[in-house]
Amino acid sequence: MLKKHVKYKSQFILLIISLLFFSRSFSQKLISKEDLLKYNYQEVIGATEEGMPKLDSYAMYPNGIDGIREHIQKTLIYPEYSYNNDIEGDVIVEFTVNKKGNIKKVKVIQGVSEDIDKEAKRVILSLQQFYPGFINKKPVKLSYAQAIRFKFE
Repeated sequence: MLKKHVKYKSQFILLIISLLFFSRSFSQKLISKEDLLKYNYQEVIGATEEGMPKLDSYAMYPNGIDGIREHIQKTLIYPEYSYNNDIEGDVIVEFTVNKKGNIKKVKVIQGVSEDIDKEAKRVILSLQQFYPGFINKKPVKLSYAQAIRFKFE
């Protein structure tokens, strides 16, 4: 009987440790004010919906829209099939910056081809954390659209 009790107790402790580990890894904090300055976070202006309360600030990204463009330029890999078949064009990707500054709900609203569209989504998902937008001093989720050009140089 004592062995059984010890076995369940150790399983219970393991379960608690696992839950603590996973809850800490998923609870992401907002970027600190020091890091906002250190990494030059700037507002990224986006469209607002009609009837939406006035924003205190839009979501922020290191170096603003220039930082996003730089990330796209450095990260984009032209898909082999489209490259070999001279497929090019502009993809427009819509995404949401949630209340914690994470990118969610990424979807292509204007595509070119399956592999190019997939690459555009990958690049947007690889952006680092934003600082969220605010309304009445509370973080809010905001939607953005970003064009990504796939063109031969």
